[in-house]
Amino acid sequence: MDKEYKELETFKFVTESMNHLALIGAREAIGNLGETNILYYMHYHPDDSPQLFLEYAYLGNRVGYGVRKGILDKAIILSFWLPEWWISLWKKLEPLIKEERKRRNIPKLYGDFEWFVAKLEQKDD
Repeated sequence: MDKEYKELETFKFVTESMNHLALIGAREAIGNLGETNILYYMHYHPDDSPQLFLEYAYLGNRVGYGVRKGILDKAIILSFWLPEWWISLWKKLEPLIKEERKRRNIPKLYGDFEWFVAKLEQKDD
């Protein structure tokens, strides 16, 4: 894949993802969560669908897969969303992701998101 094409596709991916999260209300929902445990938050805010939060897990999984396979440009991704943001996002969503894994009986659900965050925590390039 040509470098310029990869960069353009990554910018397109980032822009579309940000717009999608804003449009469905996921950005607002994750902002409301703050540092509260997500399962606790969901218990006391049943009107906020878990799907709004899982949209971020889906995004993380797509980014992880794209970076791992060389489809997305990691440097561009990290210029929009810092490594600390991804790590913090994983920590916020991990309890919900574990619940989803159990509920759906898919132990590796969102595994590329988990892989991506592990790589960021190792500071591998």
